[in-house]
Amino acid sequence: MILEIQIIIAFIVDLFIGDPRSYTHPVTRIATYALFLERSTRRLIPFSSLAGAITVAGVVFGVGIITWSILWVSSLAGWWLQALVSIAIMYYCFATHDLSKHAKQVETALQSGDVKLSRQLVGRLVGRDTKNLDETEIIRGCVESVAENLVDGVTAPLFYAALAGPIGVAIYKSVNTMDSLFGYKNKKYIEFGWAPARLDDLLNYIPARITAATVVITSPLFGLTSSGAWKTLRRDGQKHASPNSGLTEAAFAGSMGIRLGGINFYEGVEKKAPYMGDNFNVLSVRHIGLAVKLMLATSVLFLMTMITIKVLILSLFLI
Repeated sequence: MILEIQIIIAFIVDLFIGDPRSYTHPVTRIATYALFLERSTRRLIPFSSLAGAITVAGVVFGVGIITWSILWVSSLAGWWLQALVSIAIMYYCFATHDLSKHAKQVETALQSGDVKLSRQLVGRLVGRDTKNLDETEIIRGCVESVAENLVDGVTAPLFYAALAGPIGVAIYKSVNTMDSLFGYKNKKYIEFGWAPARLDDLLNYIPARITAATVVITSPLFGLTSSGAWKTLRRDGQKHASPNSGLTEAAFAGSMGIRLGGINFYEGVEKKAPYMGDNFNVLSVRHIGLAVKLMLATSVLFLMTMITIKVLILSLFLI
């Protein structure tokens, strides 16, 4: 079974079923392995930045070898088992269903007037303190998370699946997981987390830009504005401290005519995120639903684009 068909099947399975969260989930196991290497390298190496770099190398190499080994062993039983294993690996690396589900749960709780539950639910999507958020800030956090996680959870994995198959997407997911674990600018990780954070930025650089452009294209499907998305993307997309995180947020904000960003609290410490977009429309619950629709449409178009490009390139080599 060709890789392109495997990617499409993995995407569809994730879209409708989502991931079973458990201790044995591959991403959970990657995180466990990364934390084990962190403890080991910190004990052996006195320089935090070097320990972080060696941890990254160890995780990337280990995940790559393990993924290749699993695929090779499965191939011994036949192409059909290798194809199923390949689909399973990629399926576990996509997060379209879960991102949509968590956002819709927040939307449903707000529609029922349960702000307390909404705070708890949005806490699954964002890293900021949520216990004192009002309805508007809950909506902002939810929309921002959908926009930002669109790249990490969907389009970048699709990009690396198309580029290098299950091994490529597994390696990408390992780097992204390490960024989530170690990419904090605090005393413990400011040096150790430099390598995974920079590598994650590098791997997301191209997918983030393709994704933001795709948001511009899909916006009119839901009565949103492409011109607003493009204008805000160009004006505000690079305001974020990350070279990638602000791009999709800016495009989402511009398409809906809303303003994202502002003051957030992390463990009681205030941090101001740059503003994205304009206050043409007041944030309301409906913007969560629009963000989910925009995320899903962008994901599908991104997938179609990657598959088309891959097929065209392969066709040129076969001519």
